Amino acid sequence: MLQSYMKAKTAKKLKFAEMAEEVMRMNKHAIIRKLPDGSCTRQQILRAARIVEPSFKETQLRYLIGTLHNSALIVRVGRNQYKKVEKEPKKSVFTGVYSHAVLQVIQYMQEQFPLLFYRV
Repeated sequence: MLQSYMKAKTAKKLKFAEMAEEVMRMNKHAIIRKLPDGSCTRQQILRAARIVEPSFKETQLRYLIGTLHNSALIVRVGRNQYKKVEKEPKKSVFTGVYSHAVLQVIQYMQEQFPLLFYRV
């Protein structure tokens, strides 16, 4: 009896792993493109997934949402409400002007330790 229970439990874990692997293989970005702008529900995510992959099952939805959330493609904004992550506006890179003392330290470090990589 215990052995059959362990086999059933192992089979359930394998099925879980297979579902998760199938979700990972799906094109996440294609699903995101099919989602409406603004917030969307789990059912809308399910419809988008079925457009991309018609054999997608409702039981796989939880794993898909987890994958999209972990990939920072969607964020949860409320109960049963998700939103596509919008691209951040292009940030400018700060390039400060080094003082004379800092330039001397940089030159010394480059001469004495040429194989080291560091940031000032």
